[in-house]
Amino acid sequence: CDRRGTLLVMGEGTGGRGAVPSLLPALRAALAPPGVELLVMAHNHPDGTVEPSRADKDATRGAAALARLAGAQLADHLLFANGQHVSFRQMGIV
Repeated sequence: CDRRGTLLVMGEGTGGRGAVPSLLPALRAALAPPGVELLVMAHNHPDGTVEPSRADKDATRGAAALARLAGAQLADHLLFANGQHVSFRQMGIV
């Protein structure tokens, strides 16, 4: 997103349990266009568990560090499951 909150780039990844780190290449690609200042990551847990895994937390911290290196900020990471969601920002992980 730019400073006005306009979505500039959307990336998509696939994977199974423990595959969240596979999203990092998509994040690197999203950082390439000029003007990207804020990033929001989101993924689902098809098993219905809304609790972030250790891999989710590690990938989020890695994505935040990568964003900082590129001059951007990871605004949040959202996890969706079973009609619920959690915000990694609200949990203090971002």
